[in-house]
Amino acid sequence: MNTTPRRIRAIASRRSAAITAHEFQPADSFLLHILVRPPLSSLLVCRALSRSRAPPVTRRGARGQVFLLCASNLPWDLDSALLRRLEKRIFVPLPGRAAREAIAATHLTAERAPGVDHADVAARTEGFSGSDMVLLCKEAAMRPLRRIMRQLEEAQGEQDGARVRLGPVTPEDVQEALRVTKPAQRVNDERYHKWEAEYGSV
Repeated sequence: MNTTPRRIRAIASRRSAAITAHEFQPADSFLLHILVRPPLSSLLVCRALSRSRAPPVTRRGARGQVFLLCASNLPWDLDSALLRRLEKRIFVPLPGRAAREAIAATHLTAERAPGVDHADVAARTEGFSGSDMVLLCKEAAMRPLRRIMRQLEEAQGEQDGARVRLGPVTPEDVQEALRVTKPAQRVNDERYHKWEAEYGSV
């Protein structure tokens, strides 16, 4: 297949316009329609690739209102033209201790992890994001499954292997999950707060 950079940019531009038009189409049928877009960084990539003069996406005869919700991990990469179109710019910090405890309680329930102290988990996960907490809980929940897999391998060919049962998540499982799960590196904490002070709009 022969192609050129100009053709690739044109295809990216047309696809971006088609996706945007498709997302806004259902809004015509509702009084209020909430659109959750992917991280703004992906839109900026399409914008950078597209240098062609493709016609903008317009909405004709639209009824009701559209609420567009976007997110970005790199807000300082957004140019002023885009910022002007985002009426509210809110910095969402890392979850606090109570929020981390709630996340742990949601994923490591009393039925699945009867001996786990959610408050202790929250106290030991300072700096974890919501996604980090979910990964931590998944790692802890996988440990009983790994134990039963080892038991099945050891009991292969024996009748006792049929009576192996999956056990609960133990505090030791959480301890081991904490050892191997680290929060995503956040080297731009000060930069986030500086951006919020300069451009935040609640």
